[in-house]
Amino acid sequence: MNPEATPIPPPAPAPALDEVRGLLEQLEATLAEETALLDADDADGLVRLVEHKDTLCQRLARHPALAPEQQAALAPLEALLRSCQQRNQDNGARIAARRAQVRDRMQQLDGSGTYGANGALQGRRPASLSHRA
Repeated sequence: MNPEATPIPPPAPAPALDEVRGLLEQLEATLAEETALLDADDADGLVRLVEHKDTLCQRLARHPALAPEQQAALAPLEALLRSCQQRNQDNGARIAARRAQVRDRMQQLDGSGTYGANGALQGRRPASLSHRA
């Protein structure tokens, strides 16, 4: 070993774990805000929030793997991660349902849908009947 060479210390485990915890806590707060915006039907707010949520998710995805000694310390964060995943899925389901409602209403407005006996939109009319001359 060269006495003049300075050994490179291993990375400190606490900051990486703290960063993951911080990112998850920010994501949890962002998802709660997303839920509130969905409740308020605030489409503009949702558009603004999506970029921030995507940035947090990308930062989490790019985070380097933690050292083996850090794995045990992750256990308390698993519940937070599961909570974030569940809330994101719930919000996504609400967005998908809302999108389907909007699509159905648009079909009603443009006359491209047909209706069943119960009054529910059932499908599209043939192209020859969809547009008035």
